Amino acid sequence: EIAYGASMTILGYVIGAICITVFADTNGRKPAFILSILLLGSGSILAASSQDMTQMALFRLLTGIGIGAEIAIVSSYIGEMSPKSKRGKYTSIIILIGWAGLTSSGPISFLLIQQAQVIGIDSWRIVLAIAGTVALISLPFRIQMPESFRWLLAKGKIHQLDSVLMSLGIAPLEANNKTLYSSRKFSLRTFKNKPVMLRVLFFVAIWFLVLIPVYASLLLVVEYVNQGYSLNESISINTLSSIGFVAGGLLSLPLADKMERKHQIAIASSIMSIAFILRGFLIDNYNGLVVAGFIAFASNAWLISSLLAYTSESFPTRVRSFSSGIVEGISRGLAALGPILFVLFQP
Repeated sequence: EIAYGASMTILGYVIGAICITVFADTNGRKPAFILSILLLGSGSILAASSQDMTQMALFRLLTGIGIGAEIAIVSSYIGEMSPKSKRGKYTSIIILIGWAGLTSSGPISFLLIQQAQVIGIDSWRIVLAIAGTVALISLPFRIQMPESFRWLLAKGKIHQLDSVLMSLGIAPLEANNKTLYSSRKFSLRTFKNKPVMLRVLFFVAIWFLVLIPVYASLLLVVEYVNQGYSLNESISINTLSSIGFVAGGLLSLPLADKMERKHQIAIASSIMSIAFILRGFLIDNYNGLVVAGFIAFASNAWLISSLLAYTSESFPTRVRSFSSGIVEGISRGLAALGPILFVLFQP
């Protein structure tokens, strides 16, 4: 049941990453961001009120759609709003804040679940509702966001672009430059371009190889209990290890724009693979599991930050969100098999 629920959430990533990114490329990044946060928030609130596992899985699917869209669109938006010299750093800052949230969610959830009820409400419902509440609180800020400069430029919306630039205290485009740009519509024909299609397939393969061990590890808490650890020990191993996400996020900041992204990806993925293998060898060693998990999650954070920026930069503006969405969606969909494969390996 846990594997099924986890995989349903990841299936939502696939739907959101592919479907809402089309909306982002045709209608703009800003309205797509508003739609994704509404789905994420409402899905979390509904999951908190679910009455059985079927409802839980369906509402987690809805939450996953919002999350999948967020992941795919955010890298496009940050890349399009940042100068080239700082694009990697700004992407890393955003991802670092996400890692901090992910890391803190473990102990917060654990402390809440230790209480059967909080203010008369089942504690697990509060855990699920927190994400939805925070998402909906962020909605007014989303509405105030400016539209992506490069998206407006690619669509030939020069007057809107100038208005956004001036509202941010940036000089509008010079008159003699405005004739250089014409509206270029979103079109699936772009993917008939062989280099674009090869890039999509390449990134799908890379993201799949990165994500399948990570998604399989969603069930590690259960597996540690099966190996003889208490539930508290099992959760603490993952909680302490997850501090590595923040460490890896911090590591990515000074390196983001000083080292080629492909080299960062190669180094980080090599370290992560070694750390995952070490966890298998150190399954009976509590301290060893914590250290290996810390290294695995730290290298994963560095890898994801670099890979998000690199993926977004590899596609033209008019199909950037959708291309990133296809890569995110297909690779995460394939990687969703991770928890199921994990269960099949059990005796």
